Amino acid sequence: MFLYAMGHGVTTGAMCEHLQHLSETISYYVNCVIKAIALLRFTYIMLPSGTDPVHPCIRHDDCFYPYFKDAIGAIDGTYISAHVLKDRQVRYRNRKNVISQNVMDICGFDLIFHYVGIGFEGAATDMMVLGRAFDIDGFTVPQGKYYLVD
Repeated sequence: MFLYAMGHGVTTGAMCEHLQHLSETISYYVNCVIKAIALLRFTYIMLPSGTDPVHPCIRHDDCFYPYFKDAIGAIDGTYISAHVLKDRQVRYRNRKNVISQNVMDICGFDLIFHYVGIGFEGAATDMMVLGRAFDIDGFTVPQGKYYLVD
């Protein structure tokens, strides 16, 4: 049910008809999966600390170390297609005229996520998403460290 809802972007009413279940049943199971996925954030998302060491691939490479000795990861954003109601589509239309959401992730060199910002309208700029990470979500960069950004 969850995969059908997410993959096809269908409403609960359409799922009731297609799957022949009550809307309460569909909502219950879709919400169970969403809650289970949300619990994974404690395993796969870890905030950086001021004592994070320089990653070994940088520390042991004489070519990279002088330039990236204080880099602890990278920040990048992407657009993911979104299914939204007609009255909200204007906000979710990006500069390429595609309905999407702007997703930003911050990842360390050990491939552990430090932050993931999701659900922003396609028209949202990367700086707006990053600003929310700092202002509202409390993300901080340890003193003397930095992230690589495109």
